[in-house]
Amino acid sequence: VGGARPWEAGVVHAVHEPDPDDGSGRRKFAYIVLTDPPTARLVSVPQDSNDLIRAEVCFGQRAGALWFTRMSLPQAARRRCDAARCSESERCSEGES
Repeated sequence: VGGARPWEAGVVHAVHEPDPDDGSGRRKFAYIVLTDPPTARLVSVPQDSNDLIRAEVCFGQRAGALWFTRMSLPQAARRRCDAARCSESERCSEGES
């Protein structure tokens, strides 16, 4: 996560997982998340914080949800999803051109 995709959808795969780099075994990750394709990789989340992990967002259903939709898209798709075509009541999808 990062770079072209600052946010990614995924599923919590594990909770309170020990940090393999901590020899004492005391430090734990809050979550291990398996991101959705196309990346489909495990990502460690060090703490339970809304800045790092959020419950599922029903895009287009809540005020401000368009921002999450756009931030979940790669940057190229975000550029195609401009204000003239996407409003709070519409959904942007990665496949739009």
